Amino acid sequence: MLPLAGVGAGLVGSVAGLASLISYPVLLALGLPPVTANVTNSVSLVFASAGSVAGSRPELDGQGPRLRWLALAAVAGARRAARCCCSRRRRRSSSWCRG
Repeated sequence: MLPLAGVGAGLVGSVAGLASLISYPVLLALGLPPVTANVTNSVSLVFASAGSVAGSRPELDGQGPRLRWLALAAVAGARRAARCCCSRRRRRSSSWCRG
């Protein structure tokens, strides 16, 4: 069942980017706890994304400056969100940090 779900998730992921729509429920159906299934699914998406980038190399040629800017923005946003989530004082004082 797992190899078939992997192939199905790969096909759906390559066409529409919805691999989690198949892989996550299958991991839950196989008995993995929800957090473990979520982490497993997230790690697999990292490798799927790396594969997509490698396969799209010709189309991405010359996009280095844009990639560096987007990576910097993503890291800055993730850092800000992590600091917000890890700080109780900030969570109470900022409306977008409440949760």
